[in-house]
Order: sequence, then structure tokens, then C-alpha cells
Amino acid sequence: MARMADNPGCFGLSRKHIKTHMNTLHCVHCSFTTAEKREMQNHFDAIHGERRLYQCPYCAKKIRYKKWNVHRHVQNKHPSQPIPAEYERVKEG
Repeated sequence: MARMADNPGCFGLSRKHIKTHMNTLHCVHCSFTTAEKREMQNHFDAIHGERRLYQCPYCAKKIRYKKWNVHRHVQNKHPSQPIPAEYERVKEG
């Protein structure tokens, strides 16, 4: 793996870019790589794990991955309804 000191063209670049040269995480199931731990967790959950689906409490819409996406859906599609503290997690299918 190349280090920053071995690649003089990297000086002056963003911290996120520099992180790509350090501590790269590799998915154990496929060729996906990232420098961000949270991004690897999102990848694993979405691609290799049980998909997370949350049910909108006001309609039949099922929303993947993050509770925040359901929160945003409720705000946009059901503005007159209160925003629940929790959302029901449902199985795909």
C-alpha cells in the first residue's frame, strides 16, 4: 500500500483523500474498499446483510436503510402528521 510520503503528488489534498492512502478497509465478501468505517458498515448492511426496511406509519411506503429516510419521507409527504420517535422495522418482500 502506498503511503503519503511515497506519493509526493498528494501534498495539499483534502484530508478525505489522504485517508484513502491510510487505513483502507476491504470488504471480506467482495472487492469494495473505503477509508470510512461507517461507509463500510453501510455497504455491508445494504449489499451483504439483511436489508433494513422501515414502514411509514401513515402510508404503505417501505423505505430502505436508515430511519432518517423515513423521517424525511414523513416530513415531505405527511407534513400535517406528527413525527414518530420510532419506526417499525419490516422484512423485505
